[in-house]
Amino acid sequence: MPRPYMSNEAVISDAKLFSEYRVDPKLKAGLDLNPYFSIETGYQNLFSRGFHYPYPGSNDELEGALGSYGSAGYVAAKLTVPIDDRLTTYGKLGIADTRRLIHDSLTTSAREGDIGPYANLGAQYKLNDKASVSAQYEKFGDSAKKFGNDSNASGMSAKAHLGF
Repeated sequence: MPRPYMSNEAVISDAKLFSEYRVDPKLKAGLDLNPYFSIETGYQNLFSRGFHYPYPGSNDELEGALGSYGSAGYVAAKLTVPIDDRLTTYGKLGIADTRRLIHDSLTTSAREGDIGPYANLGAQYKLNDKASVSAQYEKFGDSAKKFGNDSNASGMSAKAHLGF
């Protein structure tokens, strides 16, 4: 029987301590068609920072990023392969759409976008019934080629999952 799922993987930081690093939201929703195959869609909004996180010590980075808003979304098929009782690997393949809106001044703005392949490879290791760790690599289209250093929609991540 198909089973729907949803999650928000947003990085929410204390704006007073980490004002240069904010992503909100990073939503995903899918439909497990069986234990090994799913269809999934996702969206992330890169709040007031375009496609990159400005470096705190660089005034040029902060000034250039404040007028830029970016987002990335995808639709993909997901294949899950359990290796043993604790280790599971997964991969996603689909299409991604990345966008940004740049405000240079009050009167000028520019919209840019990219549609390209979406890919995600990851693994999750179950520590016990309520805790696990995971790592993944995610690629949102060709935004890194198109937008250069202004893009970080793609990248590596590692997470700890704790249940109560």
